[in-house]
Amino acid sequence: MSDAVLLYRGSCRQCRWLARLAVIVSAGALRRAALGSDAAQQLYEHYPATRGKLALIDGDRYWCGPGVLVSGARLAIIGLLRRLF
Repeated sequence: MSDAVLLYRGSCRQCRWLARLAVIVSAGALRRAALGSDAAQQLYEHYPATRGKLALIDGDRYWCGPGVLVSGARLAIIGLLRRLF
């Protein structure tokens, strides 16, 4: 299981569904945390540049904005391949 966390806007219905879908498609390679959650607050302490933004955090690396889509897709594919093989 990966340490990858997707930070999303919990007040946005579409964002909640998309984050949920990303977790399902990644076969567990991603977890999700709403921006205002306790889990997100802990991540902000280590990654202050992600505060209040759509972000993907994987280990020591993080992406904000468009980089989330590319990196999220990569992690999702890796998660699916690990699950299948």
